Amino acid sequence: MLSKIRQDVTAESSRNGARREWYHSENGDLFVWRRDRDIVSFQISCLSLFRGERNECWGEWDGRSFRTGFVNSKEVDGREHDIKTPVVDVTTADSSAIRKALAGFLQAEGAGLPSDVLGRLTEHLRSTRRASR
Repeated sequence: MLSKIRQDVTAESSRNGARREWYHSENGDLFVWRRDRDIVSFQISCLSLFRGERNECWGEWDGRSFRTGFVNSKEVDGREHDIKTPVVDVTTADSSAIRKALAGFLQAEGAGLPSDVLGRLTEHLRSTRRASR
């Protein structure tokens, strides 16, 4: 279950004066930037079966647009990578499949999130999925 592990108000964690909240579970992370009570952006990543392999799927909403991708579990030459050298694939990733994986992660792990955060992220992922069809 996602639990808040940190809240930063320092300049380097800020996005235009918003504070960063970090939620973590064994299967993923969520970063939410808030200005007062408004969510101004977020980043979410989770471990998921994607393209037949266990990969890290991620999504980022900057307040205007939503981007998705996944971190491939292999190096370019086919050798296993360590976490310090992932290959990020944003050009061939199936955006709707990644959004579905992220929404499933929120549903499974999001019970510990504040209701406004869970509601806003779930709503956003659903509306972006409908728009991408």
